[in-house]
Amino acid sequence: MTVTRDWLAETARLWATSPETAVATLERHLANAERAGPARQPAAELARAAARLGQLRIFLGRLDSAADGMRRALALYEDGYLRLQLASAMFWIGGCDAHHEAVATVAVSLRDARVRRDGPLAIASLCLRGDLALAAGRGAEALEAFGEALGLSEFATSEVASVTPLAGLARAHAVGRAPSKAASLARRARDRAERTGDLAGLARALLALGSAQGEAHTLSLAAETAERAPHRPLALHARLAALGYGSGVRSELARQADAMGMRKPQFPPEAG
Repeated sequence: MTVTRDWLAETARLWATSPETAVATLERHLANAERAGPARQPAAELARAAARLGQLRIFLGRLDSAADGMRRALALYEDGYLRLQLASAMFWIGGCDAHHEAVATVAVSLRDARVRRDGPLAIASLCLRGDLALAAGRGAEALEAFGEALGLSEFATSEVASVTPLAGLARAHAVGRAPSKAASLARRARDRAERTGDLAGLARALLALGSAQGEAHTLSLAAETAERAPHRPLALHARLAALGYGSGVRSELARQADAMGMRKPQFPPEAG
């Protein structure tokens, strides 16, 4: 096992009990590696560790920090996973400029995945493309992206690879006024997430199921599950779905979004 893989294994162990400590530990390892110079560790492995750090920062709602870190890393390494996490950070930050940057960046990560035949990168890039399409009201494009991701996930060795594509496909069908199909897909995603212990995937599945059925309780459960994962931007997204923009919650949700650097919180499109 290489040194960077040791770092990632240590980070995974710490994440289970103290996410903040996990992030701080990986930050320290990468800072030490940067001071030691690039020759001490393989560039590809350092890039992958930096991408993981960006992903964990996103999960904790440190969106500007994640985006800045990915840009710095991309100045040193050319890597599809770095571009994926930059695009993800910009998606959650929201707003017109960030959305356009996310769309352009994820297109490059997807092209990278196809050239290198990297299935996990392709699935994640397609799912993010689907999320971006839903945020822009492009339902047909979202269906295509999530459908392709689901097809690729069939070649994976674990059910966990299909959870996000299934949940995304369910949300796209809910928006496309096919609530029964959406609910069926969401239940499949929920069941697979529960079997594999994927809390973030379970939150996405519950978000899709609650959206398809118009159930505030299920949407609130999605938010609670995302908090436990943790995936704080997703948790806020689910709360917005459950509570809406009523005067009683607008200011508090806006405060939470601002604290995470979300210029425009991602609000799930309403099912017709």
